[in-house]
Amino acid sequence: MESRQSACATGELITGKADGDIDPRVRRPAVGLQIFSGGVHRVNASTWPRLSDSSGLCAFGAPDPPLAGRGAEHRFFQWIEGPPASLARVWSSISRDPRHTDIEAISVHAAPTRLFTQWDMRLFTDRHAMTASIPLPSRSGDPDSHRLATLAIGDDAEAARTLLLSAYARSGSIEVLTEQVIEPAARHLGDLWSDDDCGEYEVTLGLCRLQTFMRDISAGSVPDLHRDPLVVLVAPLPAEIHLLGATLGAEAALKAGWETHVRFPPTDEALKQIVATNWFDAIDLSLSPSLQREHRLAGMEQMISAVRRASQNPALIVVVGGRAFYDRLASKTDVGADGVHRSATGLASSVSRAFGNSDSENITPLH
Repeated sequence: MESRQSACATGELITGKADGDIDPRVRRPAVGLQIFSGGVHRVNASTWPRLSDSSGLCAFGAPDPPLAGRGAEHRFFQWIEGPPASLARVWSSISRDPRHTDIEAISVHAAPTRLFTQWDMRLFTDRHAMTASIPLPSRSGDPDSHRLATLAIGDDAEAARTLLLSAYARSGSIEVLTEQVIEPAARHLGDLWSDDDCGEYEVTLGLCRLQTFMRDISAGSVPDLHRDPLVVLVAPLPAEIHLLGATLGAEAALKAGWETHVRFPPTDEALKQIVATNWFDAIDLSLSPSLQREHRLAGMEQMISAVRRASQNPALIVVVGGRAFYDRLASKTDVGADGVHRSATGLASSVSRAFGNSDSENITPLH
């Protein structure tokens, strides 16, 4: 049963001057940790801190009073959000930075999803501009996706199929259908579960139906392989019972013209055996597209490390996907992957970037 506690866990208030790392006595949530901190910062435009994309963090800052010039002293209020381990590293760095004094963590708490996903760092000098830019949490999406989720766990499965076929006819594209209808429907199933409007059995049933419908739609599509295609393994993380993510990932890999192998390993050993006895240029590992599975992120990191050691290919590319990554509860760095995609439709570009190439058709396999 998915843990519900971590989605609403709340850290305790930290007060007083910072003296290094976050107080280890403070109870921290497993994921979605956020820190709002204030302090005096000696402002110099050339040394304004940046957060690396690989840290999985994002932040905004607001000075009081507004910036008046280089080298001036101002009090800043800063919000930092991201995975707990990355936050702890950044907090430690900020605490030890001689440009900062009187640093105080005003609040430490968890959230089910991030607020700031479009940039790694941003500075506001106007309160009204800052307020206007803060996005409000929303579960809104394509109305068809919400209705599809409801029908998929209802008694009339054929109504769900009809709705999906109608959405496909309007979109004219499996990619659009995946990103705008199928995946949002899967996430809505998770939201229904989170709100106690259905059980995990219903979530699994709904995902199985969506998976079946998607296979029916894509059955007539057989993309051509590239002349020298990548060999790609698509699989859910062992013991992950929600397989829709792997099914959608396989469709994306086939669409890219790659030699695609789909496996559903029941155990870690089974997955290691697959990569030890077969050559793969890349592997896509997925978690549930509906539930956040934050308690499995540490295990995913260990599994990826083990897969690399077992692989015939010493330069194996590993990309990951799932609700946890859509909600930005973890970055590729947190699980030791080379790439992450928030939608299965981004799998090919994620693999391509990991190979250092923006074009999936021009990747040279190592085999």
